[in-house]
Amino acid sequence: MDEAESLDDISERLRQIRFEPWGPDGVRYLCILFWNELGYRMLYNRFNSRAWTQWSKSSGDFWDLHLAGCHGYKDEPPNGRRSSRGETQSLPLATGWTKRRAIYWNYDSAMRFADEVASVASRAGVTPGWRFEGPIELVVIGARRPHSTGIPFDSPPAAGCTIEYAHELDWASMRTKQFTAAELPDAVSYYTEAHVLHDADVIPDNLPKPGDFVDSLPGEIRRDFKKLIGPLAGLLFRAGT
Repeated sequence: MDEAESLDDISERLRQIRFEPWGPDGVRYLCILFWNELGYRMLYNRFNSRAWTQWSKSSGDFWDLHLAGCHGYKDEPPNGRRSSRGETQSLPLATGWTKRRAIYWNYDSAMRFADEVASVASRAGVTPGWRFEGPIELVVIGARRPHSTGIPFDSPPAAGCTIEYAHELDWASMRTKQFTAAELPDAVSYYTEAHVLHDADVIPDNLPKPGDFVDSLPGEIRRDFKKLIGPLAGLLFRAGT
């Protein structure tokens, strides 16, 4: 899990990831979860801090769910505190946080982030256009590394230094889905497993996957094609021998 209030926050996170390959077919699924006040109540009433913490541990650095409009406080802010991020008060994402770790959500920050994503997608020519409608929506964008970054992934950074790795976002690959709180646990498991195994087919068709950088066929058509071409290739081989 990763708190994010802008695309810059996500880019900063991506620049720190050393995995190679870092996703199915070299594509990391950049997943951003947006919600409004109603979505907040749905998430708050269903999941406590233990659930969010467990998901974060289970996904590790393999994959991140970026929580739009969220930020961390080491200590719970006093009642009535106003966030500098907007006019609305920041609210705890769940119950049960400790003083060492807490995640807070800010409505204004989340809506600004949604507007930023919609604006960038529009300028990139994404069709159909997207605007957040709520109450909970998942946005998925494909992110990949340039063919040559000039940085050896098997070399640790020098002491006191941080290596930053380049990445590219393919906005044409953007997919979205109106989401329910009940779908979230399985979605976290599927997306994480796909990145551990580097296998996009792990993700069921009811969850959004970014458009393929090379093959624009939908996932279910690609799978049917693979099933067909396998036996056909065997017949052609036997016929030629």
